[in-house]
Amino acid sequence: MKTVATLVCAAAVLSLCASAWPAILYVPSQYSTIQGAINACSVGDTVMVAPGTYTGSGNRDLDFGGKDICVMSSNGPWVTVIDSQGSSSNPHRGFIFQNSETPSATVQGFTIQNGWAGDGGAVSCQNSSPTITGNVIQGNTAQYIGGGISFLGGSSPVITGNFILANGANAGGGIYGQDPSTPTVSGNLIEANAAAQDGSGIAFGPLCGGTISGNTIRGNAGGGMGGGIACYASFPSIVGNKIDLNSGPMGGGGIACWYFSSPTIDSNTIVGNVAGSNPGGGIWCWQWSSPTMDRNTFSGNFAGNGGAIGCDMGCTPTVRNSILWANVSTTNPEIYVGPNSSTITVDYTDVQGGWPGTGNINADPKFLLPPQLDFRLLWPSPCIDAGDPTPSLNDPDGTRRDMGAHYFDQGPTLTLYLTPSSSHVTPGGQLRVRYTVINRNAGPVTFSVVSNVVLPNGNTLNVLGPSSYTIPGNVTVQRTLTHNAPAAAPVGHYQYQSSITGILSPPPMQVFGFLVP
Repeated sequence: MKTVATLVCAAAVLSLCASAWPAILYVPSQYSTIQGAINACSVGDTVMVAPGTYTGSGNRDLDFGGKDICVMSSNGPWVTVIDSQGSSSNPHRGFIFQNSETPSATVQGFTIQNGWAGDGGAVSCQNSSPTITGNVIQGNTAQYIGGGISFLGGSSPVITGNFILANGANAGGGIYGQDPSTPTVSGNLIEANAAAQDGSGIAFGPLCGGTISGNTIRGNAGGGMGGGIACYASFPSIVGNKIDLNSGPMGGGGIACWYFSSPTIDSNTIVGNVAGSNPGGGIWCWQWSSPTMDRNTFSGNFAGNGGAIGCDMGCTPTVRNSILWANVSTTNPEIYVGPNSSTITVDYTDVQGGWPGTGNINADPKFLLPPQLDFRLLWPSPCIDAGDPTPSLNDPDGTRRDMGAHYFDQGPTLTLYLTPSSSHVTPGGQLRVRYTVINRNAGPVTFSVVSNVVLPNGNTLNVLGPSSYTIPGNVTVQRTLTHNAPAAAPVGHYQYQSSITGILSPPPMQVFGFLVP
């Protein structure tokens, strides 16, 4: 009798374990719609969506219903499309999170397009914090906020590794967030979005903190402030981004912060942005704001006043370990301080034309290739080892802190830089890559180079070498390689990788990404 009871208990435990084991639900082979599969999920399950274009009821306005599940494509976003087919008369979006979902609720690997909604044209988060990763979010519209993604009501989503392209809204053309929240926005390409008012790329509203890091925020344009990023009564950490070619005609072509905003702005390249006739081509500080700026590079920005930085009306920004060079304005090409009780503190910074402060210099920083938006430092730049001398602030190579967003790594035997001609390549077109090799040693160095391209499907294509070269001592050499893209090159994201080998201390692998088309 005891043996029978034991067997019954064991069977019950096995049954419980089997029922709790995460399942994979397949669309369309098992479920005809994505929502149908979501409805059948238990917590921890995965909905796996095959390549194709998904439209209509059950494939838009997708709602996880509070379940922490993963909805992902099997073959990536370039071949798996959620087309919301929304319009002002028939609004629809891709996903809505409104039931306290956590970061374990994940959307991964879709193109989400043609949404139309009041907020969050592609994805709306309301008191929810999902993970949105590895998607292409393009061509969506919000009547009010967040053309691509919106988050409200204390939401703190994780938004990583997405391509957020050509979306539009009244504010926050790419992304909009507000209310007490700590979102993570990292490693995205946020490009060609538009806002009728503020924050064409990203807009953070009242009480929004969190992190905006490692993104490329490029070519976003609108009618208000903050072409790249707008901060209104908010305090995000803005770290390690490329913020270039954005337009904010009311001030702050790159970044605008106003009304008691206090963002931390660290290690960003802020170049080629435009504020029209208003102040702050790179950054505009207004209305009692106090951003802290450290290790940033400003160049080629344009404004009516303060080509790099402008501030007015009770603002107290600080600038350290930065470079302000070759910015343009009618007056005050680098820094503008308005008449209404504002002050700016600038230390250990290279300012063209000079500026009062501890450790400031006025010297050509020797940028790598400004026309190609590459503002890394050549050797020997006067900005190397010229930042704050406090030992605890040394660069990762152990030397004194450099000025600007990109420190010069003095550890490797050689320095290798790659500079692409474009971030987009058309099928049948060309990609030109400028190789820069710097030898700081007194004698010649022989080395090998190998370069590969990782294709959208994950396969690797060798495009150079391994090839052996010798570079003389104390020399910088630059060469351009031209690669022809096949006419049948598949649409998607490509990664170009290049490494130097055969020397004692090789530099890190150099990597950049580009899109076809």
